[in-house]
Amino acid sequence: MTTINKLLWACLTILIVTTTVFSFPFLPKVTSYSKLDYKAGRQNWAIGYDSYGSVYFGNNEGLLHHIYNSWEVIPTSKNDNVKSLLVYNDTIWTGGSIQLGYFAANGFGNIEYNHVANIVKGQVWKIETRDNKIYAQTEAGVYIYNKTIKETSFIEFPKGLYNIIDFDNKIIGIDRLNRIGFFNENDSFVIKDTLNSITDIHTSFKGANHYYIIADKSKLITLDRQQKKSEYNLPKEITDATIFKGIEYSQEGQVVFGTISKGLIFYDYKRGLILNQVNTSNGLIDNTTLCLKSDEIGNIWTGLDYGIGYVENQQIVKSIFNGGATYDFLVKDNFTLLATNKGVFKSDNRNKFQFIPKLSGQTWSIEEINNHLFINHNNGIFSYENGVFKEVYTAAGVLRIVNFKGTNKYILSTYIGLLFAEFDGVEFKEIGNLYYWGNPKIGYDAKEKAIWAKSKEGSLKKYTLTANEKAIETEDYQGQDDFFTLKNKVVFYNGNYLSEYIDGSFIQINTPPLNKISGGGLTRLVVGNHDQYLAFIQNGKLDLLMNIHDGNYYSFNKVLSAIDTNLLEGDECFKFIDNSLWIATDRGVEIFNPQAKSKRVKTPKPFITNVKAITSDTTINYMYPFKNTKLVLNAEVNDLNFNFGILKSSRDFVEFSYKLEGYDTDWSSWSVNEVKEYTQIKGGNYKMRLRSRLNGGVVAEYSLLLSIELEWFETKWMIILYLFVILFLVFLFYLFYKYSTAKKLKKLQLEQQLILDEEKISFKNEQLLKYTELLTQKNQLLRELKDDLIGVKHRVTDLWIKKIDKEMNTEKKSLIFHELFKDLHKDFISKMEAKHPTLTQNDIRLISLIKFNLGNHEIANLMNITQKSVIVNRYRLKKKLELSNDMDLDHYIKEFE
Repeated sequence: MTTINKLLWACLTILIVTTTVFSFPFLPKVTSYSKLDYKAGRQNWAIGYDSYGSVYFGNNEGLLHHIYNSWEVIPTSKNDNVKSLLVYNDTIWTGGSIQLGYFAANGFGNIEYNHVANIVKGQVWKIETRDNKIYAQTEAGVYIYNKTIKETSFIEFPKGLYNIIDFDNKIIGIDRLNRIGFFNENDSFVIKDTLNSITDIHTSFKGANHYYIIADKSKLITLDRQQKKSEYNLPKEITDATIFKGIEYSQEGQVVFGTISKGLIFYDYKRGLILNQVNTSNGLIDNTTLCLKSDEIGNIWTGLDYGIGYVENQQIVKSIFNGGATYDFLVKDNFTLLATNKGVFKSDNRNKFQFIPKLSGQTWSIEEINNHLFINHNNGIFSYENGVFKEVYTAAGVLRIVNFKGTNKYILSTYIGLLFAEFDGVEFKEIGNLYYWGNPKIGYDAKEKAIWAKSKEGSLKKYTLTANEKAIETEDYQGQDDFFTLKNKVVFYNGNYLSEYIDGSFIQINTPPLNKISGGGLTRLVVGNHDQYLAFIQNGKLDLLMNIHDGNYYSFNKVLSAIDTNLLEGDECFKFIDNSLWIATDRGVEIFNPQAKSKRVKTPKPFITNVKAITSDTTINYMYPFKNTKLVLNAEVNDLNFNFGILKSSRDFVEFSYKLEGYDTDWSSWSVNEVKEYTQIKGGNYKMRLRSRLNGGVVAEYSLLLSIELEWFETKWMIILYLFVILFLVFLFYLFYKYSTAKKLKKLQLEQQLILDEEKISFKNEQLLKYTELLTQKNQLLRELKDDLIGVKHRVTDLWIKKIDKEMNTEKKSLIFHELFKDLHKDFISKMEAKHPTLTQNDIRLISLIKFNLGNHEIANLMNITQKSVIVNRYRLKKKLELSNDMDLDHYIKEFE
């Protein structure tokens, strides 16, 4: 938090109440609730608050619970009425016509009733507690419930009992013999004093240091902690109303009476002054008050014979008039005048405003010039002197008038344009028309001794008196959108920044506070408190800057934001009066004091008022206050809906920021939204953190723990099982990877080996082919040589023929071929022999030659046999292979696998 914020909040939160609080009759904001609003009985007998900001009412139909605009009625177990209640440690003790008991929150935050005792002697009108005992006062006496031993006793008073009050660490009582006493530790009533001077007691109530008694209808008796008595006579206006209840409103002698016929009366008994009244004339739904109680920010709840009222006296922005749209005001020591759309209203000595019938009709402004007070009206100009209003100009309606200082010459902004006129002390006389229309703004510049004028669409004009004061000189200026007349100077606005007119030029202002203004949309500007305050309207938003220290300024724009929509567009009016900002609105006049002290002792905390746990088919509602510090939700919850609230007045501006730890990573931006929904929430532990910022001040925080049960598949054992399964799958994956890798490696090796084998086979096939070719060529040559030698008859020739035959018939070359073929086609030979076991080596040789794609001629040469023999051998081989006639031998051998 910045130093500026700390200093500001220190100003706003110090507890102080002075007699000047009611120096002007501020109009409290009154909110009324009928039984149709809260949906319970019409009568409300008692009020209490808990530490969470809830308000409880004793209603004819049970306990009525209110929290942040939400109402709920909770009946007792016997549907008894509730005539009294006491909130103690967030337990609500109640008494009625037949029951004594208490209400407490269950695990869902829902409030339930618990019966303690039956009431048979009267009705319970007051409940107090001390030393672990509950004291319930009836007309006949006191029921005492001991919470330790859970037993109830009754002390009867022969003539009856008026009231009991917890005061000065004792339970004080007044019986119908006017005796004042207290209940000791043995529950005996000890008499301390007797009020011999009175005959009847109407009510009594306690304050911080005093005990108050209303006696004989017209007497107020006070007793301090030393039992010192003081007596005050009440005025007839109060006694005629008949006091039923009362509260102390400040320790400076201010009390509030709840009456039978006139609502609430705020009274200063030390000064004998009625300070204010709240009744049906200003918003209360009923004038018969059955109970009232002040909350921690100084506002008052009241239970009525019909309905409930909430009276906001401690608003930061206070209203003093709400009788019509207000355009101007003038505040003097002994009277105040308001210019409204209905006419003029006047308050003498800051009492209630009264309408002036003579001045009915649209009234635009009020000016005090040269010891004359002028009222600019739809019918002209009226003067006010010595309590008398009289007409001084009637030719046209007048919006504003400005005087050339030191003269009797004026410029009037009228319905027929700007007029040059003079005032002779009796009436205004027109000198001439300046022919500037459009209801221009006018203002006097003492430094220039001139009057500036500017209409919305027209140019900026400067009017100066001639030397003989009989005419006007006019100068026109461009580039300026508006001007503002301050206490000691006139400043100009060009749509971006403020300037001063110096030696014929507009020079930008670079000194505070006016240099704080920049950008477009400026329509109104005033300064106050020796330039420590700067109030202005920019883009339709009212703001006030306050110089905290060392040139640092704090903005009250959030505090004042509630007024923005009530400003009179084009006719905005506000002024600093006694360092307070008086603001004219479309309903009246509001006052804001930047240094006002508040009755708040501490910064209010935000709360989560309601949590909705949403499943697929139902919604479970958890109401604030929550019984447990942690909400435990079942596993079926999918969505969460949070509602936010804070104890505040209606004019307070509050922002929220939130973060669901375990879901959100960052805080949300500041917003006025009071609801946040989260969807698709998973099981686990969460912490909802909520921050509030009231009127732009100190940040307060609240948090709520939540736990959403895990689904069966999210439990610890299932997670362990998941881990085991994952590890097992990882292990299987490892084995599969290892197997797959080995298989791929083996396949790669096989592929590599296959490539090598194919290369080897290809090489050997090539060798075999060459060998076969050479062998064939050789045999062919030998056969041709043999044929040539046969024709030569010689012994040597026969010898060579024999050698040639031997060479051609040798099996060596066939064996070499067969071994080469067998080495290349091991599987082929093995399979063929396995399928046809009767095959001979010659058969295998023939099969090999056929497999090698050799024809009969080539086979005959290799085997040194005739082609006919080859054909015969082929035929025999086909039989051995058991091939049918239509099956081709070559095809079978070549396709055999």
